[in-house]
Amino acid sequence: MNYGLIIYAILIGHSDKEHPLKQCDIRQLLKEEYGYKVDRETVRRAIEDMQVYNLPVKCNLKKRAGNDFYMTDIYYDKELIK
Repeated sequence: MNYGLIIYAILIGHSDKEHPLKQCDIRQLLKEEYGYKVDRETVRRAIEDMQVYNLPVKCNLKKRAGNDFYMTDIYYDKELIK
C-alpha cells in the first residue's frame, strides 16, 4: 500500500513551520487516526517522494554515525503554496 497521500494529509493537518513532526510522530498519527502501522523507512520514502514531486513538504536531515542520515522536523510549508 502507498501511504504517501495519508502522510501528506497528516502533515497538512498536524504540522507547520512552527510545529514540525518527527518520523515517530507521523507513525503514531498513522496508527491512531488510520489504524496503519508502518516503519520509519515507509515514512522516509513517502517524504522523499513528496519532495521529488515538489509538494510543499520540508524536513531537516540529521547525520548519524557513519554516512547514515535521518529525517526530522518534517512539516507542510504553507508559505510555498502562496
